[in-house]
Amino acid sequence: MIGQSHFPGFPCAKVQSKVFQFLTILINTLAIKSPQAFQLDPWWKQFVDKEIEEEFQSYAVPLHAIALQRMLLVGGLAWLWFAINDVMLGDGLAHLALTLPFRLFCGGSCFFMWWYLGHGKLTATGISNVATSASALCLGGIPVLLYLAPTTGLPLAMLSVMVTIAAYLLIPNQLSRAVIISVPSNLAFLLVAAAMQTYTQAELVVAGVVLSSVNVFSFIVAQDIQRTWRREFQAYVEQQRVSIHDHLTGCLNRRYLSEMLLPSEIERARRYKTWLSIVVCDADHFKLINDTYGHLTGDAVLREFANVLQAGTRHGIDSVVRFGGEEFLLLLPNTDLSSAVRTAERLRKTIADTTITGELNQPIRVTASFGVCGINFAEENANERELISASDHYLYKAKNAGRNTVCFGGMPNPDRQVQ
Repeated sequence: MIGQSHFPGFPCAKVQSKVFQFLTILINTLAIKSPQAFQLDPWWKQFVDKEIEEEFQSYAVPLHAIALQRMLLVGGLAWLWFAINDVMLGDGLAHLALTLPFRLFCGGSCFFMWWYLGHGKLTATGISNVATSASALCLGGIPVLLYLAPTTGLPLAMLSVMVTIAAYLLIPNQLSRAVIISVPSNLAFLLVAAAMQTYTQAELVVAGVVLSSVNVFSFIVAQDIQRTWRREFQAYVEQQRVSIHDHLTGCLNRRYLSEMLLPSEIERARRYKTWLSIVVCDADHFKLINDTYGHLTGDAVLREFANVLQAGTRHGIDSVVRFGGEEFLLLLPNTDLSSAVRTAERLRKTIADTTITGELNQPIRVTASFGVCGINFAEENANERELISASDHYLYKAKNAGRNTVCFGGMPNPDRQVQ
């Protein structure tokens, strides 16, 4: 079923539901972008196109929230658990009394951010800000703790290495922010260690080499991770785009209409008490075109037919669906019946005036019949089957009226006809 495919790294149904909310927007975004828009920045491995990068960040909110919550919980516990080092390597409980308030502050801050992610309204910006704050708190807190407890230099050096790796690889931070936070914090750690004479000169040099190597290594690996996430994202959305579009005409397919599009538009119209109109159109005597000119020419006619429909509707608002062989359905949200009829009549004239070139360069003219149904959900109600059935009813009336015409009405408004 559409929307139930797994984006790598999204393990649960709740996450998939969050992800699918962005699918239609993402597909529309991809459809109008050139391949160059999906290039990645050579350093930070983000999409060059800011709009696509923003969509990726929004799409990945559930994944980032889960990863960040886990790290904050572990970080909060670590701030408290490693207090044993202050007792064992310092002056016992007296040393602990000096460092414990700071440990409680840092650990409590991690727990608060963990709680906030579980109860706040998650956005891409919010996730990034929390990740940045958590990285700054943990990495910036280590030099402060070293100043308060110089004798704990060895475990703090190990902790600094682990947190630096986490800031680059595990915490869903922007790569540029990870660099801005990690490098100055590591330098501050080395400066405090030198000032407090925590290490010998040789040990200080070794610590500097280790921390700089960790930053370089983590940065390179993080680049690969960021690139992989975005390529998987692009491949997933492209796969979904293909799965919900008709391969011949590029219109949406009937499966997507029935499983996602029409139910969601009806639900929206009910919620906001607005109009929703459906236009069903059919190429007149299409079988005769196939029999006379061949199926390749018939395919060319369908493609041009679809192009006219897509060009004559509102991009990003209306939807054009290939409903059957030569039958198409137009879904017009927030459009009253009279506006829908005007749209159908304009499309009917455009199709009738369009000359299509067949496979052998022969000019072909085609007409179409239209059935239009509109309903105001502030006054009436209908389900998917009733709306489509009513539109089909008006389409059959148009065909019986001689084709190349528009018939329309509502439920249960009297039928009317425009020639």
